[in-house]
Amino acid sequence: AIRKLCLERIGSDRKADVDELAAMVSNHFSDALSEGLQQGHLREVPGTSAVFQALRARGARVIISSGFEEAVIRNVIARLDWEVDGVVAARRPRPDAIFKAISMADIDNVGQVLKVGDTVVDIEEGRNAGVWTAAVLTGTQGEAALRGAGPDFVLDSVADILNMLPPLEDGGNTVQAEPQMSGEDAQAVPSRRPEAPFVGPRQQQQPQEEDTAMDSEEEATAIEEGEEDDDGEEQEEPL
Repeated sequence: AIRKLCLERIGSDRKADVDELAAMVSNHFSDALSEGLQQGHLREVPGTSAVFQALRARGARVIISSGFEEAVIRNVIARLDWEVDGVVAARRPRPDAIFKAISMADIDNVGQVLKVGDTVVDIEEGRNAGVWTAAVLTGTQGEAALRGAGPDFVLDSVADILNMLPPLEDGGNTVQAEPQMSGEDAQAVPSRRPEAPFVGPRQQQQPQEEDTAMDSEEEATAIEEGEEDDDGEEQEEPL
């Protein structure tokens, strides 16, 4: 987007100047935003911490993905006092970050993974990985655009994930293999199990018989929050 603006301002006949200006603007923007995230006032989207706690109480793994540098995101996580199980760098809509999260969570079945985000590329990333996807409406992109990306679930907020969780069984760490729907706050696009165009890293390492992953007794869920502007936190003022 930055390069496109520079191209419109300078002209296509000055490609070298366009590239130089785009790089300067991008670096300045990234530095300013990173500084704001590390030093500015932060507050989470209401309910985020409660969702993380509920997921982890059920044996799920919570992995944060972001396009920012890992050190910046870890600082944000520490400032918000979040308890998570990992951080991965994302290059959306490529699914690499999801596959890395799957490996970190020691999951064999993409059907046990829920990708949560508030942008179209978040949903595209999840669909490219073949996992369940949930679009949340607390970001800057409109509901029509998010629904057009084809998520499995559309939620008013990340807090609505609480309505999708199964009850704890005797205080144990049990989790359903697939997201479960309950309550009216979670508005489902017709439910389906995604067909994965890619396989996860563990699936690449060892051949599997047909439907083996679908019958796995290991149950866990990895959930991701975040793009540059959707890491589960809200900034008090735009930077």
